[in-house]
Amino acid sequence: MNSTPHTREGRDVSTDTTHEYMRKVVADVGFDDDFTRGPWLSAVDYANANGWVVNGCLGDIKSHIKKGKVDLVLAIIKSCTPNAIGDLTVTLKDLSGSLSGTIHHKIINEGGYGKDINVGAALILRNISVFSPKSGHYLNITMKNLVKVFKKDTPPGSSGILEEEEIMKLLEEEEMSEIELQLLGNVNDDEIQHTQDEEAFNLALEEEARYDRIDQERLQQQEEEYNLLWGLQQHQPQ
Repeated sequence: MNSTPHTREGRDVSTDTTHEYMRKVVADVGFDDDFTRGPWLSAVDYANANGWVVNGCLGDIKSHIKKGKVDLVLAIIKSCTPNAIGDLTVTLKDLSGSLSGTIHHKIINEGGYGKDINVGAALILRNISVFSPKSGHYLNITMKNLVKVFKKDTPPGSSGILEEEEIMKLLEEEEMSEIELQLLGNVNDDEIQHTQDEEAFNLALEEEARYDRIDQERLQQQEEEYNLLWGLQQHQPQ
């Protein structure tokens, strides 16, 4: 499989027929069934419709990393295995090569993708973190990175592309959600700070009261000692 990334798969699919696109894929990477099936073709079609330039990057991930992240990944799941903490350990491949990664358990459970994410499915990922330990590179896939999943039985032409009006509505809803989360975060921060300040103030009051009690007890003890001494002096023979 050639490792030279091309942008043409993202552009040509909008003007060429599916058969012509498939012929070019075979010419680039050799015959690979995964790149002629519905999940991959639909993922490329979806990305192209959104104006995203599709580059094969997994075979040379280092050159695509910017500040620890890669902007766009289109990939097919080559292998998929649950790990001890409930995440999925996967091997992803695109036209340039393959790379390992982990899919966070929230995608499977809370995201509802448990039945969709398996071998043969295609993923579209955006702004995804790349971890680079000594053993190599791998992708850290979370809910905020996952744009779309194309199930392994997705037929060609099933990209699920939305009309412009629907896309704008979704973007507006997403923007409003982010604003609400930011406001909620600020409120929570203020509440936490207020609680911490109140607790510190109460502790200071308790500490002050404790010292007052100690001072009162000391004064009372000194007074008792003085009275005792004065009484002894009065009973001494003249």
